[in-house]
Amino acid sequence: GQHHACRALSAALDVRERLESVRREVQRSYGADLRVRMSINTGPVVVGTIGAALRTDYTATGHTTSVASQLLRVAAPGQIVLTGRPLEHAGHHYEFEELGDVRLAESPETVEVYALTHETTDYIESRLLAAV
Repeated sequence: GQHHACRALSAALDVRERLESVRREVQRSYGADLRVRMSINTGPVVVGTIGAALRTDYTATGHTTSVASQLLRVAAPGQIVLTGRPLEHAGHHYEFEELGDVRLAESPETVEVYALTHETTDYIESRLLAAV
């Protein structure tokens, strides 16, 4: 529930922040702009190994991961996009921007999409106090 959603959203923000030094180094060394798109969705998934004897991967599949994958097409470089499901569990701890509805590929279904911007000041303070 809330704990898993908070961990996912905070991890995405942390990854984006830590990539800033890498982005600056790539810009300085190669003159290229390195930006990562991220998407988050919550729900049931099927987890297991796929592949053959010489190569196997451990992965999650299903509708939940398919939706997250499709959200990458609406994410701007450097942006973290998510469905409303993680926000149902943890939204009051984060600031976000509404991006509107997105139609899923090969489906009549649409999902509400949001851009995650940052943690709220209250949530940052509560996490700092919990760490002491």
